[in-house]
Amino acid sequence: MLNWDIESGVLKEGFTVVCGCDEAGRGPLAGPVFAAAVVLPYGIDIEGLNDSKRLPAKQRDRLYDEIKEIKKFKNSSIIYLKSSGRSF
Repeated sequence: MLNWDIESGVLKEGFTVVCGCDEAGRGPLAGPVFAAAVVLPYGIDIEGLNDSKRLPAKQRDRLYDEIKEIKKFKNSSIIYLKSSGRSF
């Protein structure tokens, strides 16, 4: 079951939309990074939803398909950042 404590708090402050973000990858200096963001209907329960790094690939694929079916989910974007090879 998802924990909606943070969302509950900001909604009480007057915000109307809360967006969840996640990234996966080795980091921009070590390799490619993928990032995603989604707005889910408040209070929805999606079984197995967790940090992408804690999920096997099959479960991530299943959850992606399930989230895409949610009526309020209107768009998806994938951001791919590739390392420049430079170090700082």
